[in-house]
Amino acid sequence: MATAEQLNQAIALIQGNQYADAEALLTPLLNQSATDADVWQLIALARKGN
Repeated sequence: MATAEQLNQAIALIQGNQYADAEALLTPLLNQSATDADVWQLIALARKGN
């Protein structure tokens, strides 16, 4: 499961239009948190922003 700190950092990156950095942070979490909807939603936002 992704930590709240990691998710908050990804949110801050997305809000700062740093989509590639957010995706880089979140991608490793996909393997660890395959069922974590928060990770999937945030990575979708990061990819949409690119």
